[in-house]
Amino acid sequence: MTRGARTPEELDTLLEDAFIVRDRLALALLFEDAAVLDAGLATGEARGQAEIAAAASSIWERERTWVAGARLVIQAGDTVLSLGRGARVLRRGPDRAWRYAIAVLDHSDPGRDQEGVMDMTTTGPAPRVLGPGDGDVMGPVDGGRDRFMLGRTDSGGRFSLVEHLFAPRVLAAPLHLHTREDEYSYVLEGRIGALLGGQEVVAGVGHLIFKPRDQWHTFWNAGDEPARVLEIISPSGLDELFRAMGELGDALDPETMATMAAEYGCSVDFEGTFPIVERHGLKF
Repeated sequence: MTRGARTPEELDTLLEDAFIVRDRLALALLFEDAAVLDAGLATGEARGQAEIAAAASSIWERERTWVAGARLVIQAGDTVLSLGRGARVLRRGPDRAWRYAIAVLDHSDPGRDQEGVMDMTTTGPAPRVLGPGDGDVMGPVDGGRDRFMLGRTDSGGRFSLVEHLFAPRVLAAPLHLHTREDEYSYVLEGRIGALLGGQEVVAGVGHLIFKPRDQWHTFWNAGDEPARVLEIISPSGLDELFRAMGELGDALDPETMATMAAEYGCSVDFEGTFPIVERHGLKF
């Protein structure tokens, strides 16, 4: 694997150039081998460079392109989160080149501006930096906490960003299913276990866990040290449920949780949760 970029800013510029000249190979080489591209089209998400190159052709067949513009940039070491009308996670590899690990792109309908090109410089949020201590934090220190970073008003409802902070062996939520949103969990620290459908997986630092709508799932800190996860929720919505539940604190009981979840198109399965708790020795 070669190409990549010297800086995160150059990577966004090269992505825009690849869209303009319709160069599939150049576009694919801006992504990691196991990267994910979600262009919001009927083709669904593409995983890996080969699928990403094929997805690019589908995007261009629809006479659509992508234009870099105003964005919020958050950097933590060799990982960058870039947010505009979409969300992108960039990582610096061993060769010191930056590449995309996750790219959720937003595309306007053809004719909205010119040939479906989106003018992000006028419609995106003003550039700003979210510091490590910014955002509301809710939840017990010895349990699971949520740091609310970006919400509906910041992104126009396209996505929300929440940092989950786990004490050792803590379950994030009961087994549940949501019908309106997709979630992307990017592991920043520790080891995260997850039940996705009927399959259990464990992800480490730099791994992405995709939790699509209409799939039963839950996740937890699988280690004996604290863990952190960057959660991208698309579109916005579930973060508001997290906040509402957090405001109740210890007063949140299973019946109330199920009622609140239903208002957001979610279902919970407590009966299916307890075997997971017992099997992994989790706190819930």
